[in-house]
Amino acid sequence: MSKQSALVPDRQNVQERPGRLYPGDPVAIEHPRRVKETGVVDDVTEDGRTIWVYLDHGRGRRMYLEDDGYRFSLRNCPVPSW
Repeated sequence: MSKQSALVPDRQNVQERPGRLYPGDPVAIEHPRRVKETGVVDDVTEDGRTIWVYLDHGRGRRMYLEDDGYRFSLRNCPVPSW
C-alpha cells in the first residue's frame, strides 16, 4: 500500500488543471541564475507553488518555491521497455 501525502489530495478527487504537478510526475526545475535540475515530484502544496523533488542521479530530496523564482514543468520521459 502506498503512502498518500497529506498535502496533495488523491488525483481522482482533484479537478484536473493544466500545468498541475502531482507526486510521481517527472519534472524539470528552472531558475534564471541556476542550472536546470530534473527529478521526480515527491510532494506538492495544495496551491502548487511549492514542491519537493527527488533529484535524478541520487542527488537527494529538495524543496523548491515559485516565490524564490523557480519554475516547474512536466518533462517527457521515455517509457522503459522492460
